[in-house]
Amino acid sequence: MRGWAELKRTLLDGVGDGRPLVLGLDFDGTLSPLVRRPSRARLPGKTRRLLASLRRGKAVRLAIISGRSLPDIMSKVGIPGIYYSGNHGLVMRGPGVAWCHPQARAASKRIQHLAKALSPALRAFPGALLEDKGLTMTIHYRGVQREDADVLGGFLKRVVEGRRGLVLAAGKKSWEIRPHLAWNKGHALSRIARIAAPGGRMMFIGDDRTDEDGFRELGRRAVTIRVGPALKSAAQFYLPRQTQVHQFLKILCEMLPDRPCRSRSTGR
Repeated sequence: MRGWAELKRTLLDGVGDGRPLVLGLDFDGTLSPLVRRPSRARLPGKTRRLLASLRRGKAVRLAIISGRSLPDIMSKVGIPGIYYSGNHGLVMRGPGVAWCHPQARAASKRIQHLAKALSPALRAFPGALLEDKGLTMTIHYRGVQREDADVLGGFLKRVVEGRRGLVLAAGKKSWEIRPHLAWNKGHALSRIARIAAPGGRMMFIGDDRTDEDGFRELGRRAVTIRVGPALKSAAQFYLPRQTQVHQFLKILCEMLPDRPCRSRSTGR
């Protein structure tokens, strides 16, 4: 992976080609710092103002692509007129699109049934938190003792192995149960790009294992950026710290031909 200096050069090379940029952004750990309880995550005000400035410009189409449910991520970001995709890309809404993966919709009853069954069982793991997202669910273990976390992971693997059409995926201090589909955030961004800006450029920024699936799917068709240490990643570039995402977006905004960030509302 390449770092900050080369990323800025790539931006400069691409800004002047006249094509719109479809910018996909993860939320937790990318736009917002990670917190122990997902309900307490907040989008910093200066970042919201910066995203709103990007939306007002003509050169960028914004897409927030999150593992959260669609209503949750729309509420957390709260910017009208942009694209939102929840449940790791299984559902999306925005200008000209209101779509849910048909197989995910079909599996939602199985997810709901399993969530009800798991809820009492998780009481054996103090600190575990089940987040029901409708089409998917997440079991967070950031507050669980390390020895209990390993036991919890083994328990969830056994539970999901007996459920046809579902898969267990690891995240940052979490386990995700979702439909077993060949679909990820990269597919979601590509679908949004075909609607929002046919023939445009794509960029995707994320920090988690599910974002890695998106990086691999997009390959060289997009500029991909990993948030976090320069570990092994399918992304082309990396930003070492979550706080640098705002700095990067600010530089991008200032480079755009129509200068949408000249407004004082960007938090400069």
